[in-house]
Amino acid sequence: MQINILGYGVMAKQIASLLYLGGFDINIWHYKDLDKKDLNRQIKLLKRMLPIDKTQEATLTFHSDLKSLPEAITIESVIENLKVKKKLYSFFEKSNNLYFINSSSFAPIEIGQNINALHFFNPINIKLLELYTVSTTVEQKISPIISYLNELEFSIVKVNNNRGYIGNYIFFNEISFALKLIEKYAYTIEQIDQVYDKIYEGRNLTGVIDLIGVDVVYEIIKNLKEEEEAIYLPNVLRVALDKNILGKKNKTSIRTLLSKENK
Repeated sequence: MQINILGYGVMAKQIASLLYLGGFDINIWHYKDLDKKDLNRQIKLLKRMLPIDKTQEATLTFHSDLKSLPEAITIESVIENLKVKKKLYSFFEKSNNLYFINSSSFAPIEIGQNINALHFFNPINIKLLELYTVSTTVEQKISPIISYLNELEFSIVKVNNNRGYIGNYIFFNEISFALKLIEKYAYTIEQIDQVYDKIYEGRNLTGVIDLIGVDVVYEIIKNLKEEEEAIYLPNVLRVALDKNILGKKNKTSIRTLLSKENK
């Protein structure tokens, strides 16, 4: 089975690697020339992290022209920008490609009428997939993908057509209000860490933000806030972006702005 992956960011590379290791032929599209070594590193890393023992040969093909992509299941995983997503989908709207988004903060219906969702989490070895399909026929056509994920013991949760689905709706609300405690109520990140250490078994708030990417966290919270006014949009995220603090992707950390040691 052939699968098209649109995008070459953190999630796109993880999705491409996961499906490639499952024996699916992967076509990756991006408008820029791509460093193939990035994907090879991701494939090797994921193979160590997941119990993948597939031996079926698969192919990896890189494309810079949308017209060169084959007719196949297509998964869009580009920047969290509604205009970009709509423009990209407009190219496929009249094709026979089954179209899925991996959007973290937009509902499929906002992009198009016949759009489905395969929403993976970062890092992808969390083994959770949120699935939205417009019909049972779609589910039948992606059954090889679902069977493969079941073999890897992924939890597959069917979700509705709403921004954030379940996981991100809950999780980014949590990040939002944790940062609100710092900005509005003068708590320190160290105090937040103490609480997190007990109720979340050592989860590190700033580490999670850095892993996802400060820019991505900001866009997701901003997008969720458009539909849920009660969500708090932390100012520190905007300040971090102004200072080019993006997290893991450029080896910086938002903690430098939050820690009392740096104030």
